[in-house]
Amino acid sequence: MIRSAAPAKINLGLDILHKRDDGFHELRTVFLAVGLEDVLEGRLSRGNQDALRVRGPYAAGIPETPDNLVMRALASLRRFCGQECPPVEMALTKNIPHGAGLGGGSSDAAAAIRIAATLWRTDPLGVAAHEAAAAVGSDCAFFVNGGAAIGSGRGEMLQTIPVRRELHAVIVSPPFGVSTRDAYAGLKADLDFGARTNIADVSSWLAGEHDTVPIIANAFTRIVSMRYPEVTAILDALKTSGAILAEMSGSGSCCFGLYTDPARAMRAAELLGRRDQTCAWAREVTRTS
Repeated sequence: MIRSAAPAKINLGLDILHKRDDGFHELRTVFLAVGLEDVLEGRLSRGNQDALRVRGPYAAGIPETPDNLVMRALASLRRFCGQECPPVEMALTKNIPHGAGLGGGSSDAAAAIRIAATLWRTDPLGVAAHEAAAAVGSDCAFFVNGGAAIGSGRGEMLQTIPVRRELHAVIVSPPFGVSTRDAYAGLKADLDFGARTNIADVSSWLAGEHDTVPIIANAFTRIVSMRYPEVTAILDALKTSGAILAEMSGSGSCCFGLYTDPARAMRAAELLGRRDQTCAWAREVTRTS
């Protein structure tokens, strides 16, 4: 049995630049992996087809069918690895909420690719793995390597960046999810499109090159907070509790705050987690070289 963690991500800024001719949106963001994780375990199957079992606190409503991104990742890797690949059994423990903007499904898919590549004796960080991940979804490509990266295009074009600053993330999950499709449908070009985050400034700040906290924005925050005022209340509470940065992640619904003091982050998570049906976690951001 091979075990792999599947971390959540947050977006330190998410700009939607314009809608492309292919129907997708051109975006620019900084992906940052955090310590809230799903866990995936896999082994070669005794049966004649891939199988998936899902459990854990956020397992409800997650399919165990070929529609699950884990199963789609296995099928994708098979197309790119150029060899016979036997069936795989996967067991997924869901600790990351669904419809939260944290990339849990995409991270699960990347973990499935790592596990299957190892079982099939293919390089889990090789070309086939990256191509398979990009084919599954835009966020999935980031999770193959994790850490931190500037994402552009649909999010699949990545530039790895270092994290040399000690940071602690408080992730707050309200009692509702947001459909990515609905969030995109609510965007208005005149209100939401354009470059609002200085991505280079965010990158250099994470690398410890200066101490001025960057200004970040999320193109989806306006439309999501109009539908769900709780998002604004959570962001205000994070800032009041001492977060040096606070924004919504992805297309929502989760929000995050970044702290330099771990004790302050823990207190904020305890306070925000007491709201009705709201969950909050304090997790250290992994530093990289």
